Amino acid sequence: MKSQWECVLENLGEWVGSFTTVTASGELIEDIPSNIQLIGTSDRRAIHLVLKRFYILPGSTERFAKEVVWDFSTPPGIGAIYFETGAFSSGALTVTAGVKTIAEFSLKATDRRFRMIQTFDPNQKLDCITFVREYRQGTTTPERPHLTIADLLGTWKGIATTLDANSESPTVSNPESTLTASDAGDRLVDRRIR
Repeated sequence: MKSQWECVLENLGEWVGSFTTVTASGELIEDIPSNIQLIGTSDRRAIHLVLKRFYILPGSTERFAKEVVWDFSTPPGIGAIYFETGAFSSGALTVTAGVKTIAEFSLKATDRRFRMIQTFDPNQKLDCITFVREYRQGTTTPERPHLTIADLLGTWKGIATTLDANSESPTVSNPESTLTASDAGDRLVDRRIR
């Protein structure tokens, strides 16, 4: 099994995409083109991150970039857990009343990433969701077609893995996990078998 830092390193490269933010009810707030560079040092012990989001000036077609620069040498994110592919989950380990809370989930398959950032207001109600769809610059991995209900139906098999934020080594909690999804007309029904 890879260490948490080795899992972080799976994300090195330049990622091109967009940050699309919607309200809790699904109304579009903004769709901002983006570019993220994750550059490892020669000894691979630190990462230099440069995030650029490209905005259009009101009443104009001219774009300008807002840039965030960050250097880190440990897995970033509060309560972050990284998986062998470079996918991760991060967010506050506890929820405090009166405080805004953010949680991020990232899926990664070869040269494509999909991240979802959920923002909750101080009353812990869902405020907005930001979807970040990215591809690694210089690759030709095609974007997947839109997901349909039919794509989710059937029996899915996998391996359940438990990762502890306080441990470098993940443990396999159950070697096999099975989920069956079926269409019940107005909703999907799932049945988990362990």
